[in-house]
Amino acid sequence: EAITYLIAKNPSNARQALKKGLLLLVASGLLATLVVLALAKPLSGDSPEAEELIRLAALFILPTTLMAGVRALPRGLHDWHFVNLEKYITSAYRLVFIAGAFFIGSLSPVAAVLILSVAPIIGGFAFIRPLLKVRLIPNAQPVALRTITSFSVVVWLGSVSGIILGKIDQSIMLPLSDAKQLGYYAAAASVADAVLVINNAVRDITFSAQTSGSDPSILQRS
Repeated sequence: EAITYLIAKNPSNARQALKKGLLLLVASGLLATLVVLALAKPLSGDSPEAEELIRLAALFILPTTLMAGVRALPRGLHDWHFVNLEKYITSAYRLVFIAGAFFIGSLSPVAAVLILSVAPIIGGFAFIRPLLKVRLIPNAQPVALRTITSFSVVVWLGSVSGIILGKIDQSIMLPLSDAKQLGYYAAAASVADAVLVINNAVRDITFSAQTSGSDPSILQRS
C-alpha cells in the first residue's frame, strides 16, 4: 500500500519507492516466515501431516510478499491491464494444474499446497513489462525508508485487522476440530468470500486514483 501510494502520488518516485519498498518487504517476509514456522505445530492441531503442509507453505511467504510489492508498481501507475493479467494467469494456473492433477489421480494435499503457493509467483510474470518500463522513468528525489515505514505504520492496524477478521476462523478451526471439518469450512468460506473480489477491485482502483488526484464525488460513488 505504501509503494502504491508513493508511486501514484508522484510517478517519478517509482524506481526509488519500489526499490526501498522491496527491501522492507524482504525483512518483513523473512520475519513472517519464521513466525509461521514457529507456530506450525500449535496451529496443526497435533496433526503431523498438517504441520508439514504449514511448513511447506511458509517457504513461499517471502516470494509471495515480494510479488505483492511488485504488484504495487502497475497499481500506482494505473496500468490496470497488467494487474488484471496477473489475476488471470494466477487463476488459470490454479485451475489447470489442480484440475489436471485431479484427473490423473495425483491430487494430494502436498500437490495442492504447492500449486496454490506457486500460483502467485507464476502470476508475477505479468509484471515483466512494467518492471522493464520503470527503468525508463527518471529518478526523482530519493525516497527515504522512513517515508515508507511511516505510511505503513498508519495503515498497518487496519490491514492486519482485516486479515485477522478474514482468516482467524480458519486458523483456530484445526486446533479445535480436525482437518476434514476445516476442509468443508474453508470451501464454504471461499464461496462466501466471492463478494470480496468486487470489494477489493473497487478499493484498489479507488485508492490509487484518489492518491493521484482526490475527487470526493468519485470516492462517494466508489
